[in-house]
Amino acid sequence: AVARATTVRNDRPDLVIMIPPHWRLGYMSGGAIPVMGPNFEAYGHVGLGGTYAAADPKAEVAFALVYDKFGETELLGAARGSAVAYATVAAAESAR
Repeated sequence: AVARATTVRNDRPDLVIMIPPHWRLGYMSGGAIPVMGPNFEAYGHVGLGGTYAAADPKAEVAFALVYDKFGETELLGAARGSAVAYATVAAAESAR
């Protein structure tokens, strides 16, 4: 079930965010969307205002970022979200 849900189904640019998020069954892909982390195997989704959650099977970690103020973030939570995602994945991979 997880393999079916996380297989990339569509790699066309999204009509709203204008980049190809490499859609899986309702999930965006890592590597394509910075807040999902660097590994293409990662998947998750960004919510309105930049809040998001992701899982990275390669790094064996899951993470989420929830803001306490709406509207304080960039599209897809790019700056802070990417920093959190990449630091989390790096820490998980170095802990092995």
